[in-house]
This record gives sequence, structure tokens and C-alpha cells, in this order.
Amino acid sequence: MDGTHLYEKYKGTLLIATSQDENGKVLPIAFAVVPPGEKYDDWWWFLCLIRDHVTQRQGICLTSDRHAGIIKAVKEHRNWQPPHAYHVYCLRHVRSNFNTKFRDIQLKKTVMKLGYMSSKILIDMRFQEFIDTHPQIASWFERLPKD
Repeated sequence: MDGTHLYEKYKGTLLIATSQDENGKVLPIAFAVVPPGEKYDDWWWFLCLIRDHVTQRQGICLTSDRHAGIIKAVKEHRNWQPPHAYHVYCLRHVRSNFNTKFRDIQLKKTVMKLGYMSSKILIDMRFQEFIDTHPQIASWFERLPKD
């Protein structure tokens, strides 16, 4: 889930929700054009419509850049809270923010490898090794909200 700003002839913000099929292909499932800016009210409205008209499935994973408007809307909408849904970081945004801070290709590759691991035990073990080897990055990860 993300928003992007529209310029030129059509001003506003495009909100979009995508899903991934069984073959790993991404497809759009909902979109809306709202007034300029990613505002809480617009995200609240969009999330309500998705829950009402697109999916009522429980336990889905909502991936976003964790924009302030999305975070607030998710926190205040009970159907987007566990066990109904789980809000997580977009790995691409984590990598981009990490790269802005550290500018090291090898570190960035390691972050991506950690992000794609599917075993929590393995992730925790490798992540601990990663921050033990590079203590300067531990505080950066600690500042990421965990809720």
C-alpha cells in the first residue's frame, strides 16, 4: 500500500493497494485519487473501503512505507489490527532509508538478504551476527518503531 503524488494536468494523490498472487506476481486490487497530500482522513477512507469491498480476510499482511497517515489510520481502525491484519515495513523503503544513512553496498545487500529470509529463528540469529559485526548500525535499527 502506498501513495504517490500526481502532477501536471491531474493534481492529487494516487492511493494504491496491491496484492501478490501465488506466482509472486503483483497486481493492483484498489486505487483512489484523493486531494493532494497523503492525509490521515484519506487513508482512513481508503482502508475502510478496502475492508468493506475488497477483502474481509483475517490475518492479512499490510505492507507500507509506514507514512504517518497510514500508521494513524491503521491504529484507529480495529479491522486493520492483529489478528485481523498485521502492518509491516516495506523492505524497499527500509533498504532505501538504510542506504541513505550508511551508503555501503555490502551492508545494503545484507539488509535485503535478512528481509527475504522466511525463518524468524534464522533472521534473529543472522541479524544478531550482523549488528555484532557492525555495531554502528544497531542503533539505527533500534530506532525503527516495532509496533
